[in-house]
Amino acid sequence: AFPCGLMLAASAFFPCSVRGGPCVPPIVEPNGPRYFTVTPSPANPAPVAIRVLLEAPGLPCIRFVDIDTDPALRKAGVGRMVDRPVFRTAKEWGAVHVRGEEVIPTTTYLLQVDCGASDAPDLSSTPFAALLRRLRPIK
Repeated sequence: AFPCGLMLAASAFFPCSVRGGPCVPPIVEPNGPRYFTVTPSPANPAPVAIRVLLEAPGLPCIRFVDIDTDPALRKAGVGRMVDRPVFRTAKEWGAVHVRGEEVIPTTTYLLQVDCGASDAPDLSSTPFAALLRRLRPIK
């Protein structure tokens, strides 16, 4: 396993395979110190998975977003990070408010969508071209 810093740096040098057109990056917004909101672009006609690269001590480097399994949170569009990609259309995703132990103030999150399949990723822009946000505690 590579340290997260090496994984993030190396991923900028691996181009994505574009099948059928570019995979459009998601819209990402910080939403307080313990949430961020991610919305896949409707310009991606096929189902996409939301991929998160993060660098935080003790946490995995690459995670994916899924909508929470709790019915009340699911209805509110609350999501969480998971180990495996979950593919949905932009309409099915909507705006997802991601929370959980991995959402830490002042941690850098790089988000992409995967327009491919779990065994053949087709990523939106390299992570360094995707939206970068720092979440900071509210003072």
